[in-house]
Amino acid sequence: MTRALWTPSAPAKAPRPVTREEVALHKTRDDCWVIIRGKVYDITEWAPHHPGGAGIARMYAGKEATAEFGDYHSNEAVTHMATFCIGDLVETSTPCCD
Repeated sequence: MTRALWTPSAPAKAPRPVTREEVALHKTRDDCWVIIRGKVYDITEWAPHHPGGAGIARMYAGKEATAEFGDYHSNEAVTHMATFCIGDLVETSTPCCD
């Protein structure tokens, strides 16, 4: 049985590259981003609607959540996450030596 999942009223903006450093800045209840399978998602508005509770959704705010997401979510949830995608995770290179 499939049930309707909450979606935001405004469509997602065009995806853009996002660094881990930027994701780490979004780790609060009112500004919650997560990394799942190389993509970055803004789940701020989604968290209160998460079937497992907002606390579970926010537990990985500003962090990698691939393993935890994969362990507990259906293909329907994976498809639904596209609604909240900000963009692809990109790694930054730090200069080694000057």
